[in-house]
Amino acid sequence: MWFDILKVNIDFNTNSDLQGTFYWDKERKLPPKIEINPQKINRGQDEEQLINDIITTINHESAHAGHYLTDDKFKDRFKSQKEYIAFALENPNTTQYDRLLNFINHPDVINTARGKKIARRLGLKRKEE
Repeated sequence: MWFDILKVNIDFNTNSDLQGTFYWDKERKLPPKIEINPQKINRGQDEEQLINDIITTINHESAHAGHYLTDDKFKDRFKSQKEYIAFALENPNTTQYDRLLNFINHPDVINTARGKKIARRLGLKRKEE
């Protein structure tokens, strides 16, 4: 699978405002870079849950990197399209319900018409409601 061969630099950065961020070189000369801020991920949970959340964040950002490397139109896609693909690929064993629930609560999706429409049609509860 793509995640077995994808080369991505992962840095831990406690100065970041986001829990995870994916950076790319627009000319594709450098490998994608992922930054993780464990302090933004840690919500007072135990160490095992924190480790699981860090792994999930790395998987999510790695899915963005894989999408970027395989889709020539990546930069032209809507943020919500990029996020859904990342949620679908971050853990292939996740149920469709959990993917959609996580997707509609992502900061780039929660206040969009698409996120609200999916939540309304499927009766899913968004964080802000």
